[in-house]
Amino acid sequence: MIASLLLTLSSCSSQQPLVAIEPTTGGVASSDSPATTDACAPPEQPAVEALPVEEPDAEPALEPLPPPVCPEVKPCPACPAAVANKKAILGEYERVTINPPGFKYLARIDTGATTTSIHATDIMRFERDGENWVSFKLHDPKTGKTVDMERELKRRVRIKQAESEDDRRLTVVMNLKIGTLAKQVEVTLSDRDNMEFPVLIGRNFLLDSAVVDVSFKRLVE
Repeated sequence: MIASLLLTLSSCSSQQPLVAIEPTTGGVASSDSPATTDACAPPEQPAVEALPVEEPDAEPALEPLPPPVCPEVKPCPACPAAVANKKAILGEYERVTINPPGFKYLARIDTGATTTSIHATDIMRFERDGENWVSFKLHDPKTGKTVDMERELKRRVRIKQAESEDDRRLTVVMNLKIGTLAKQVEVTLSDRDNMEFPVLIGRNFLLDSAVVDVSFKRLVE
């Protein structure tokens, strides 16, 4: 019996540490005792419960990005000095020539007036070939003589007066020239005998053509 135990211990010494064996009564194993386990068998490991594997959340679908839009390019503002350099500079009043008849008047340059106005007398409406025309007289500032003029009527305009009722004037087209600046524009006919200037140059003549510097007078002859 002792020899068999020594053999068992020698065979297990290379695998695991020695295990103490309880001695049996009288040195002989009882037939009623339960069978002993193999001393060389590894100890039993506790069962490990498998954990459930969580699936990752699905990523939300990405919306397509809108196509890029280029910003609107704004034009650069024009330099006032560069604009003025391309236009005629007029003073507070200038000499203007009416063609025909070629009379020269001293005209006031008025940026507050919409339409150019000229002194005329004997203004009459008449009909010619089914069209409305106007007859009037222009006065020569040098000799004081008058010249009969006829022009097709363009329209009637209402002029607001601060000290009187609104005045309705007849409008015709005439050729005006100040220096090298010549234009064909609408002019209103009115009696300006009590005015300092027989001709008033309005914005319709100045537009896109001239700038006004009231610190000067008669810059253009």
